[in-house]
Amino acid sequence: MQLLQYLIQDNAKDASAASELGFMHSLISFASNPNADVRQAALNVLLEVARNCGDGEELTTPEETSALRTVLSDRIDEISRLNPEDLAALKEERHLVDALWQLLFHEPSKLHKDGLLGLPEDDETPPEVAVRSPSLLEASRIRPPDVAQAKDVPVLRLGV
Repeated sequence: MQLLQYLIQDNAKDASAASELGFMHSLISFASNPNADVRQAALNVLLEVARNCGDGEELTTPEETSALRTVLSDRIDEISRLNPEDLAALKEERHLVDALWQLLFHEPSKLHKDGLLGLPEDDETPPEVAVRSPSLLEASRIRPPDVAQAKDVPVLRLGV
């Protein structure tokens, strides 16, 4: 899927080729996969195909459009029922589903209407995991030794 996404990003004409070769059916199936990584990769590729498909070209067949609408609707319903912690973990997927819905169906998704795209938890900095070591901010503030001090230190040589 990553290769297909790369090809579509590199050349917009590959989007229609992906559609013509029948990749859309597989991508739609992967978009409903229980594995979050597989689902997100499929949604990324679907979004790239939708963005790069020409104006007069059909992205999917009517059956695939119906299946994609069903998959996205089901995913939106599942996301709507999640608790806040799980919602925070699916930040990118929420945005992918909403962007794909808007691009294909020309209307805001239920996620957008219900305010589930921008949560307060999305802007919070994640907690630091290492307690005993200095914080990442403190570590970034540590300055390297002066060049004058470095000249006085003998060079260590390996194998001599």
